[in-house]
Amino acid sequence: EGCARVALCRHARAMRHPRCAAAYVLWLAAAAALYEEPPGGCRGPPDDFIPPPRKTPPPAAQRNMYQEPPGGCQGPADDHGMPPPRKRTVPPAPTPKTADETAEELERQLYEQESADMMQLPEEDWDEFERQHNRELFVRLALKVIAASLTMAFVLYLLYANYQAKRAATARAA
Repeated sequence: EGCARVALCRHARAMRHPRCAAAYVLWLAAAAALYEEPPGGCRGPPDDFIPPPRKTPPPAAQRNMYQEPPGGCQGPADDHGMPPPRKRTVPPAPTPKTADETAEELERQLYEQESADMMQLPEEDWDEFERQHNRELFVRLALKVIAASLTMAFVLYLLYANYQAKRAATARAA
């Protein structure tokens, strides 16, 4: 029993988590209950103890059993490990533009330039447009808040009126 207690304490201290340590101690206690200590106690082997002989290693593999095929150990001639490089196709040179294509390109450039010129006209003040838009957004938001507040005030008024009516009915009944 003494050796089993020492083993229990030593193993329980080595465990970090208390639940694991408790489970381990219970398991070791059950194992120690089945263990019967020898009459002389738990001591090491006597000094005249002779360990059993070790097993001899298996014999080494015999050499020169493999004969190389004629021509050596090589793979087939087409087995190089890498596929042959692919041939790259060179894209054809761009075709020169026709008169219609150059006219379309010129028309597109003129349209873009006219659009940019119209955006820069002093007649239209884009900052004023943005201010008006922001003002409209503010008015809409203010109206939403006012409408929500009035709705909540009306609901609270109805609740209070209902409470007053119930209170008056209880006072009349009493």
